[in-house]
Amino acid sequence: MTSAHLAKASWARLLLCALLFSTHCMISCAAEPTRACVADLEYPPYLFTQHDGKNEQLVGLGVDILQFSLKRMGLPAARIQKLPWLRCLKLTELGEVDLILNVPTAQIAPQPYRISEPYAVVHSVYITSRINSPHGLTIRTVEDLNRYRICGLLGMRYDSYGIDTNKVDTGSSIYLSLFNKVQANHCDLFLEKKEIMNALLARSPELKMAFNAASLVQTPLPEDSPIDLHFAVSRNIPNSQALLDQLNTGIAILQSTKQLDKWMSNYLVPN
Repeated sequence: MTSAHLAKASWARLLLCALLFSTHCMISCAAEPTRACVADLEYPPYLFTQHDGKNEQLVGLGVDILQFSLKRMGLPAARIQKLPWLRCLKLTELGEVDLILNVPTAQIAPQPYRISEPYAVVHSVYITSRINSPHGLTIRTVEDLNRYRICGLLGMRYDSYGIDTNKVDTGSSIYLSLFNKVQANHCDLFLEKKEIMNALLARSPELKMAFNAASLVQTPLPEDSPIDLHFAVSRNIPNSQALLDQLNTGIAILQSTKQLDKWMSNYLVPN
């Protein structure tokens, strides 16, 4: 082959490489960020707002897994917004949002979504006041909850506990309000996940002080079955199954390398 032919061949290879790079960049670099939503509540260690001076960002185990899974596929970081829970579910069902973080599958109908493998397990507790209930409450079964006045957070559902959500006082948008209601005897108890309560009290001195001042105590819910947390991907987006596969692969990698345990431990360290 002459030097002229070699030169042409080299230019052809360079051109091909340039075209392949350009095509890859059009796919990955110009990809629209994944649209994600989550309940507009602070749910450490799975999702909460971290303040850094004037800036704030959403962080947590669910965020870490999502961004890791997208990054390893060469995709941009997800755009996550906090929304009222029912609105988050509906927008994802319609395909206006791509996926939901931190979904307890026991509390929603899975049909409108593709549900990922679980990445966390949570356990239910009920919180009471030693002042108003010095001997505790008589709760031997989940059904016994219906004998008591229950407070809850705005937008949350309690049907999975066999409780009519309409009968729950869900007027509180923050945990401090829940603490105050139980302390003031406006309700007998509220329900939460043990892992979330532990992280909240570890990371917020203000909440821990209020919790202790109200003489609150958390007790494991009898007959409670641990609840898994998942991602829920909309079926009404073009890349629905591919996105689910990416998330499941990311979860498997993080579980096998014990990275999930490391992230969880970091989020449980007091501020």
